[in-house]
Amino acid sequence: MAQLPRPICLFRIEDRRGVKYLLSPTHEEEITSLVGGVLQSYRDLPLRLYQISRKYRDEPRPRQGLLRTREFLMKDLYTFDASEKEALETYKTVREAYTAFFNELKIPYLVAEAHSGDIGGETSHEYHFPSAKGEDSILSCSECDYFINEELAKDEYDVRVRQAQSLYNKAPTEGIALARAVLDHYHDQSGEAFLSEDEISLGCRIWYGVTADRTTLVEAIFPQLVRVTNLSGTFSHWRETEACTNSIRSLIPDIDLSIENPVEAFKRSSHDNKTTEAANRNLGNPRSVYQIIDYRVTKQALNRYDSTAQALDGSERYTLGAKETVQTRAIEANTSLVKIAAGDPCPKCFLGAVQKTKAIELGHTFHLGTRYSKALDACFIPAPQPSEPATTVTTDAQNRTSNPALRGMKKMHPPKTATGSLPATKIPVQMGCHGIGISRMIAAVADTLADVKGLNWPRVMAPFEVLIVPKDEYKDRIYDVYNSLLVPTPESTHNASPLREDLFDVIVDDRKQSFVWKLNDADLIGYPIIIVLGKRYGKEQICEVQCRRLGVKEDVHIGILKARASELLRQL
Repeated sequence: MAQLPRPICLFRIEDRRGVKYLLSPTHEEEITSLVGGVLQSYRDLPLRLYQISRKYRDEPRPRQGLLRTREFLMKDLYTFDASEKEALETYKTVREAYTAFFNELKIPYLVAEAHSGDIGGETSHEYHFPSAKGEDSILSCSECDYFINEELAKDEYDVRVRQAQSLYNKAPTEGIALARAVLDHYHDQSGEAFLSEDEISLGCRIWYGVTADRTTLVEAIFPQLVRVTNLSGTFSHWRETEACTNSIRSLIPDIDLSIENPVEAFKRSSHDNKTTEAANRNLGNPRSVYQIIDYRVTKQALNRYDSTAQALDGSERYTLGAKETVQTRAIEANTSLVKIAAGDPCPKCFLGAVQKTKAIELGHTFHLGTRYSKALDACFIPAPQPSEPATTVTTDAQNRTSNPALRGMKKMHPPKTATGSLPATKIPVQMGCHGIGISRMIAAVADTLADVKGLNWPRVMAPFEVLIVPKDEYKDRIYDVYNSLLVPTPESTHNASPLREDLFDVIVDDRKQSFVWKLNDADLIGYPIIIVLGKRYGKEQICEVQCRRLGVKEDVHIGILKARASELLRQL
């Protein structure tokens, strides 16, 4: 049975008899096992399974209403394909559908490359609403289409140089001077020594991590401050640094980023007999310390880095025990362990500056590959592979059957032409999983569009699109307006589309409360359009149309009311 990685917040409970249970945080294992039990051959594929259900995670700090809870509702799609090519096509199709869905909301959103995290997989993208309440940070470029989750971003020195070199080689162009300056600047920094004694004296920072088996401590050393350059390649200013855990994970894939105190976990493992025995048996993986050094940290700086240095959390540098095996690993000079920050040059185009935006994650698409299907034996017999047609051999016996004197003999049929050959073994199915947080989306949309008067729902999420609020003297005439909004326009009668823009979800407020109370309640609920039957309706049949989100408040005659409402709704 496949196991979830350690970082996920598992919700554990225990009944009165002491039996332990786990509330499901995600359902990849169950879905894969279900499909694996019925999947036979390529004829069963492709397969799409939808699931709308509750999920549970033991969040240490639930907060902000529905934005971060221990129980939430999600819509998931699980896809199964016969080949990686088909799975990637499916992934592309799902991404297009998600884009169309978020476009329907008509709310600004971001799509960013993301780390697959606890779910795993090879490729993933996140869908975010920009919000100050968001817990994710999305990096973007002011000049190109670079969008990426901060967790996945890398300060890739070699990529920057290649981009600059490419720009420099495209002569003649106005970018030659810029590219030349960039190349000169980074070629200077790629040497073994820093450019100045000031940089050497800036000191280093330490970041500690530990592998999942707790037998290897990872010590990442990187500059305390780094230079920030202008787009021209000239020095701009110094900035504080943070460790880029994604760069570290690319070098040590087995690192467990969920451990809050990795040094203590590593120390405890030395007293764990099972861990020690396992390390002793596996000579290729003894208890050890890997020292990973940022390319900007020079030998001179390392010489200044003594046992009094502190980690980012203020803890002292780990001192090795006498029996511990130390393996020092200096990474290549073109690798950075420093997290990208706002204002840094874009690592994709190098022409713009990186911008940082707080955002709320609402959807996530994953191309899982065979991560789950291989572990849970969700396999199938693939399609036959085409092969060369078999050559028909005419035997002596066949020749004899054509002889009139031998016609009484049994005729031998030639062998059938081969069309393909079935493989002897099954192969794991290619998977994808794609989810939208329904309960979180409701909270995120509400928070994004709400104002001091109340909610402001998009058209596709509003309980009703149009609300009619009459004054008391026009209660008997309210359905004249209601019916006028429901009559199809002549040009739409030939429209066979099931989604008719001329059809509205209309509701009438005929409650006994006062007129003012109804208007305030309508603003609080957040109807996209409110039609008020006020004092001008009696003689002139003029209604007041309100759309708070668009800032519209105007008088409209009942004869063109439907057209005006349709025009406003198209913008919502």
